[in-house]
Amino acid sequence: MKAAGLVVTIRLIGGMVLMLFVTCHLANLALGLVSLDVLEAWRPRVLAAWQTYPGLALLYGALASHLVLGLVALAKRRSTASFRATDVAQLALGLLIPPLLVLHVLGMRGTVALGGSHVSYGLALVIYWKLVPFYGLKQVLVVVIAWIHGCLGLYGWLRLRSWWPAIAGFLYPVAFALPILALLGFVEAGKQAIARYDGGDPVWAKAIETAAIRMGEVGAPLAGWENGFLIAYGAALVVALAAFAGRVVSRRRQRAQVGYVGGPTITAARGLSILEISRQSDIPHASACSGRGRCGTCRVRVVDGLALLSPIAAREAQTLKRIGATGPDIRLACQALVTGGLVTVERLVPAEAEEEAARHPGLFDGAAAAAAPAA
Repeated sequence: MKAAGLVVTIRLIGGMVLMLFVTCHLANLALGLVSLDVLEAWRPRVLAAWQTYPGLALLYGALASHLVLGLVALAKRRSTASFRATDVAQLALGLLIPPLLVLHVLGMRGTVALGGSHVSYGLALVIYWKLVPFYGLKQVLVVVIAWIHGCLGLYGWLRLRSWWPAIAGFLYPVAFALPILALLGFVEAGKQAIARYDGGDPVWAKAIETAAIRMGEVGAPLAGWENGFLIAYGAALVVALAAFAGRVVSRRRQRAQVGYVGGPTITAARGLSILEISRQSDIPHASACSGRGRCGTCRVRVVDGLALLSPIAAREAQTLKRIGATGPDIRLACQALVTGGLVTVERLVPAEAEEEAARHPGLFDGAAAAAAPAA
């Protein structure tokens, strides 16, 4: 497997691991609707896999790789032209997760690493609802943001599968119901925890108070760790954005042209993909995977200027082979970079039929695209 394909696979697997963990966490929180005791009792069962050393290694490995590779992908982008609104939302939400999540991770695992004990749901709920409510607000925000970010990512991947329409009707209710039930469980269990802490169960309250004091003592260095992470993350984000901005600015001085069969000829920055040029110029162009080279729906027939496009890389070659588009003049618009001059292309899939074409490669032969509006 080539490096680019390996990176995509690692990001996909990492995202699925994180989504599975969030799903387990939300399912456990939903049990708070029954009672705080049930919530606590089921924790070792629902989250058992994530409490083992292999589980923790998989979880934090997925978290670290997803973060690092996401920043690398941002730095390497040539343009925002191929972004859909959902892609922008997913990226923005993803960038918000690390600074919101770091304190929770340090509080849950950092205290254990420093010799403390595991934080119970009772202690966490008292902290979130009573002692430091601001932490509770951050926790609610990060759960909601992480769930939406993960759902957008899964939707972008699953909607290209031929079997997606058959299961979508079952998954949509779960995607909405699970976080709602989890938040309601968080509220109900929090109310029970506060009632016990404020006099309903003096013995339990004393144990929670002792655990909170111990957690504060053991976790004193964690504030420094949090600040260090935020500084490093902020610096990495600035570097990624600067690399992206520098690439955009440098290409503005170098021009190329793309002509569309039955449509206009567009002048744009050299070094962009055909799809990016289409999107920048509001030219309808199919791309169900938002320019990731997965779906093959952005494919074009190069009528003239084939030598003015970047060579076919491994990912593009694999996708073209999978969908049976092996002609020498067929390229994926999202992967074919225009290096200069005038390139004339014919879009082979109507923009309005991209999802159907992604699920059933070969459904369109390009005849329908010729009738599509040029702008």
